[in-house]
Amino acid sequence: MLALEPMTIEPLLVLSCSKVILPLLAAIDAPVLIVLGDRDFAGPADQLLAALPDARLVTLRGVDHFGTPSDYGCIEAVTGFLAG
Repeated sequence: MLALEPMTIEPLLVLSCSKVILPLLAAIDAPVLIVLGDRDFAGPADQLLAALPDARLVTLRGVDHFGTPSDYGCIEAVTGFLAG
């Protein structure tokens, strides 16, 4: 497991879907669920979805970034994903 110090990871946190991060995501071989509200400032998830080899996107209508975790659609998607 790669351990990063806070000062080491800080530059990565300010990069959004950069050339540095996206290639690393291709190494993730586990299924990934991306849940994003259609009003989320972090979207769209196209680059993230394309970079992950086994990813599924659930888009929540009328939901912003901060409302996603408590949205019933998100909860349903996550519990369904975890249940298999």
